[in-house]
Amino acid sequence: MKFVQGKTGEGQIWSKLASSGGWNAEVTSKAVQFKKGEGIEFEWSKPIKYPYNGNLMFGLDQKNSNKKYEDIDYAFQMYSNANGNSMSAPIYEKGTNTRSSAGSDTAQVLSVRWCKDNSIKFFVNRKFAYKSKNPPYNPPIIDGVPVLHIGNSFYNEGAAIKNVQRISFDDCMTAYPTFGKST
Repeated sequence: MKFVQGKTGEGQIWSKLASSGGWNAEVTSKAVQFKKGEGIEFEWSKPIKYPYNGNLMFGLDQKNSNKKYEDIDYAFQMYSNANGNSMSAPIYEKGTNTRSSAGSDTAQVLSVRWCKDNSIKFFVNRKFAYKSKNPPYNPPIIDGVPVLHIGNSFYNEGAAIKNVQRISFDDCMTAYPTFGKST
């Protein structure tokens, strides 16, 4: 699994570059931390190598104990049909599909936000899509502050997302949060 710089104008691309299919690759860094009032925004990218089934999960996580999707606390799953021209983005919590219709062919900009009231909210094209029924229950404490990390798992070679950015907000429901540096 590698982090790959995209072409000029496309921004960053995170993709699984090699391996057979399987939930066995991730990009992770415990150094990238999110506190309440922050989240992550990204765009689903059609698979780099194959025109189909760019199957991956991406979102926020309390503890990252393995590379499998069941370990991710709050994530979108992104995959395309066999032609690569239709995309779906169901929402998963701890490996369980909690909302199967969060995304569609037009779902491009996705975000997972940790609101100041301790709720987790999912947005599709910057519009509210879903509120988790399971708020963070025991996040790690760094310098006295509870934090979450990036949680992800890539299944297919070529599965990709791009323009991954840290976001912050006072009002969790805002359509246009403040953008921080790319993670």
